[in-house]
Amino acid sequence: MFGTNEKFRLKRGGFTRTGNAFFIDEDYETDTLRLTNYKPSSMVLTSPYLFALKLVSEGKELAYTYFADVGSLKMDCEKGWAQFAMTDNEQVRFRGKGVTLRIELSPAIKTDGTKACDGVYTRPDGSIEGVFGTYGKLLFHSLKGRLTKDCPWSDELGRYERVVFEFEPDSSGEFEGVIIDNMIELPQVSDFTYPPFDDLVKANYESFAEFKKNYLPPAKGYENLYEYTAYFIWTHRNN
Repeated sequence: MFGTNEKFRLKRGGFTRTGNAFFIDEDYETDTLRLTNYKPSSMVLTSPYLFALKLVSEGKELAYTYFADVGSLKMDCEKGWAQFAMTDNEQVRFRGKGVTLRIELSPAIKTDGTKACDGVYTRPDGSIEGVFGTYGKLLFHSLKGRLTKDCPWSDELGRYERVVFEFEPDSSGEFEGVIIDNMIELPQVSDFTYPPFDDLVKANYESFAEFKKNYLPPAKGYENLYEYTAYFIWTHRNN
């Protein structure tokens, strides 16, 4: 993977940051990106608590490429893009242009369906809360554009047929949103403030650069390995 001009390939390691339990990784079989934040570390190979990240235009899913570095992860397609940045207070921030971002509950084992989801409801302010039992409780909130959900209930199955959240662009073609770890069983970490997106990306670069000062410089020829190893340690720290 080194020498390919890719900072990180997510089959090898997830995209996140220090102090954040959310992470994005690449599905081994489908080569698509997925999001989760299950703290007890359930194996992603078997977890029902995974969300596929998709770019959509006119109801159709679009093929995309992605690039990730310490600051952010960006998905690109022919119609537009979506960019993600993690925060140090249990939020996933994202923005995009030209497309709709679809976030769909997509378990590792397809027959698990939507069993991870206990309930979904829309709050008075338009944000949407999803309750996922012991896996987590998430708040989806739109900062620009429109947020919708598609969660039909099946009496036959005794659960939702599907659990889908979509962040749609406004008249300018842009959207921005956030997912917040909203577990009431845990001390509230998120302060529900939303700094400018570019400031978050900058803060991630600065945090990683400061962290690397704890280590001696790498030997010549091992620079890429050093960066990758430091990234793994940095992202797995609580703060």
